[in-house]
Amino acid sequence: MGSPSIEAERPEAIGPYSIVRELGRGGMGVVYLAKDAKLERQLALKVLPRRVARDPERVRRFEQEARILAAIEHPNIATIYSLEESEDYHFLTMEYVSGETLAERISRGPLPLESALCIGQQVANALEAAHRQGMIHCDLKPANVMLSPGPRAKVLDFGLAKVREGDSQATTDSETRSGSLGPILGTPGYASPEQLRGNDVDHRTDVWAFGCVLYESLTGQPAFSGDTPADRIAASLVRAPDWKALDRTTPEPLRNLLMRCLETVPVRRIGSMARVRGQIDDILAGRPCWNPPTPVKREVVPTPHNLPLQLASFVGREREKRDIAEALRQHRLVTLTGPGGSGKTRLALEIGHELLVEYHDGVRLVSLANVRDETQVALAVATALELQEEQH
Repeated sequence: MGSPSIEAERPEAIGPYSIVRELGRGGMGVVYLAKDAKLERQLALKVLPRRVARDPERVRRFEQEARILAAIEHPNIATIYSLEESEDYHFLTMEYVSGETLAERISRGPLPLESALCIGQQVANALEAAHRQGMIHCDLKPANVMLSPGPRAKVLDFGLAKVREGDSQATTDSETRSGSLGPILGTPGYASPEQLRGNDVDHRTDVWAFGCVLYESLTGQPAFSGDTPADRIAASLVRAPDWKALDRTTPEPLRNLLMRCLETVPVRRIGSMARVRGQIDDILAGRPCWNPPTPVKREVVPTPHNLPLQLASFVGREREKRDIAEALRQHRLVTLTGPGGSGKTRLALEIGHELLVEYHDGVRLVSLANVRDETQVALAVATALELQEEQH
């Protein structure tokens, strides 16, 4: 229920839409249930408060959310209908998703294992689709997941989303500031360590938040709790979740998945939402999942590779490294081309060494510098992989 002052602010109508009731509010706007009289349907209106609508930066961020949602069509992401203005109001019209938030469901206790996995599977699908479009949610939490009967999960609120570096709509430092805690992007308790430190983020920040959401769904308690935002930030940076809070019947592959999602160092985190979703698919189907040798503090078998030792430090080209690493996660084989002396081999070696902790079945560098005949490329790859032709 809203306070009297909040209720007094609620308009009777915005543009052609009559307001039924308030659904929720946050830093990026107020959401109302509204009725479209012409089409005779209910919809959700996300309205930028008039007190901040005069700020060009807030309006730009609001419009960015609309563009992000318009670029993604997915059954587990709330659909946007339009971006509109009426008098002093800037607002989005969106699909109305009836039901309750995942946060409201968790407040009644942990979810059964299969329900938590089915909801997690849908959220992972939504994030995977967003990442394919170059979008990073940056504020995933139970309050931003809506559950309708089924249950059908819908990911909401891309108001803090970041567009992959290089896009003209990428977020700026000013967009990461929230409250009095300085440059915090997202919600303490769900924001990744790199977010909390104000570092650059990529899709792995959503992997972390997803791990927090799945852990909370299974245990009924946050992975990183505290009485204040500062307490929750400290917990995320220096403490591990209470793994004993997981029910003793939790499958080992699921425990391992959570641990990989909540690795503090991004390069040690599971590499993509596609891999997260694939492992959840396997758990639900009862198939054996990949069982990674983490968390640390245990003897790890060295990853096989043919990468020479790097003697000099490597600085820069971060965007190229991220793009190539993501391409490898999607396709497993990537060819770097360019003029001689442009640093292709040096770049490939740096990426290969960074990915050794992620690909436990091996990382191989294939040098094509001396290959002059395209028919010999396959042989060069086979040689690097130490494959031998079968004798019949």
